[in-house]
Amino acid sequence: MRHLPPVGDTVPVGSRAVVLVCRDGAVAQARFGATGGTSGAVYTRTGYPFFAPDRTEDLLSRLRAAVAAAGLWERWLRCAARLVTSTRDGQRACVTAIRNRRVAPG
Repeated sequence: MRHLPPVGDTVPVGSRAVVLVCRDGAVAQARFGATGGTSGAVYTRTGYPFFAPDRTEDLLSRLRAAVAAAGLWERWLRCAARLVTSTRDGQRACVTAIRNRRVAPG
């Protein structure tokens, strides 16, 4: 059986992020002490916010919908992610990485 290297260490594109998405603002407040209706966080690996608060909430709402559609909800979900630009160059780099089997599609 061929051993595939870890995806996070071999992807040459995008920026690494840590994502915390809660089912809603009430869960975020009860579990993590979040304020202002915040429903999660997206941080760089060094602990800095990845986006402005409004853009963060937009991404979290999309992730929340995906988590719900996949049936993965408990109360909150934390994961490591790789955020890739939506520019043509970023998309081309992702396609190249997938074709070269450095990452699994999906």
